[in-house]
Amino acid sequence: MNYWHPGWKNLAGHQACLSHILRDFEDAAESYPGAHWPTQAQRALRGLIHVWGQARDAGLDAIPADTAGPLITEFRRARAVGLSDVPRIPRPKNSTAQHPGRDLLEFCLGRENDVLMFTTDTGLST
Repeated sequence: MNYWHPGWKNLAGHQACLSHILRDFEDAAESYPGAHWPTQAQRALRGLIHVWGQARDAGLDAIPADTAGPLITEFRRARAVGLSDVPRIPRPKNSTAQHPGRDLLEFCLGRENDVLMFTTDTGLST
């Protein structure tokens, strides 16, 4: 996925595709076999998807905060560790190839609302 494609500016406020993000975290896990952050991020997102389905089936508008909170914290911690482990290559985001997973991590930081939007709206598709 090209996380810094100019078209993303037009998609702000829309749910990011979690299947693509999960796949890209799998790629990161393969690129960094000793790192725990890619698997941790996947586990947190899959957990959120699971409780999203439960909340939707229960007729709730959102995942309860006490359920989503720990999983969102786990996701944020994985992202923070990944950002500290994978150095940024200086230069503009849209013209410089980064180390595997770096664009994904920066996207998940800068567009967190688009990545986690489904946690506050069970009417969205994951």
